Amino acid sequence: MTSDNILKTDQHKLNKALTAYKALADKTRLEIILHLHKKQGEMNCSQITEHFQLSQPAVSHHCKKLLEAKAVQLRQEGTMNYLSLDYEVLDDLGINLDVLAL
Repeated sequence: MTSDNILKTDQHKLNKALTAYKALADKTRLEIILHLHKKQGEMNCSQITEHFQLSQPAVSHHCKKLLEAKAVQLRQEGTMNYLSLDYEVLDDLGINLDVLAL
């Protein structure tokens, strides 16, 4: 691997990490992540809307940012979208949700 390829790889990893940290820097998105962690499973977008008393467009926006950051995974069932945490990505970023959830 050439030094140019190594730099591109490192830059790509850095950009992925920055995207994730930016997404998690938002209070509402972090609360969604912590709530999913507490539930130890998945939630559909309607459940997130109800729990956080947010509008559906607001929840969609936050979910999109979390998906872009790869912090959550999406499972579609019919017309319903279910979110679950991607612990591998969060672990790679050094994010310990057990500590944050205290």
